[in-house]
Amino acid sequence: FAAIVVATVTCAGNIYWADANNGNDDYTGTAREWAGGATDAQGKEIGPRKSLKAAMALAKSGDTVYALPGDYKDEVDSMTRT
Repeated sequence: FAAIVVATVTCAGNIYWADANNGNDDYTGTAREWAGGATDAQGKEIGPRKSLKAAMALAKSGDTVYALPGDYKDEVDSMTRT
């Protein structure tokens, strides 16, 4: 059993999403839901990443990663980046 608590914060950086149930680590991570096959300028499908690790790999200082409810199988070394 794992519980993730996400607080709403105001941020100036990018927002990334993880969804253990409906995500795909090949998606952009820039949308809360899969965009039905729509792609970004680089040709990647728009939608949430499946793993926390993949979503966090996108984030830089000042960015926010939201984890939607689900059972995440990956291990994450740190939830804070500076």
